[in-house]
Amino acid sequence: MPKRAETRFRDFSLPTGASVAFTISNGALRQKCILRTTYLKSSHAANYMKSKRGEIESQAQEHWASGTISEDGVIYVDMVQSKQV
Repeated sequence: MPKRAETRFRDFSLPTGASVAFTISNGALRQKCILRTTYLKSSHAANYMKSKRGEIESQAQEHWASGTISEDGVIYVDMVQSKQV
């Protein structure tokens, strides 16, 4: 009887849809960032990035300033939560 493949469970707390890559700069330094979204299509994720670019880039700058960079040298930014009034 063949061995069963190892079962891997997905972490549902993280966005699993399309992602958009972008860079931020500080003087001559550049940092690669990836926006993770819940959208299934990359075109929807790109439109979201365009509409919320300022908020997303400021969130990425905060991660860079605090040193929150992943092991692969990329800053991962999740979708911006809309503020309820």
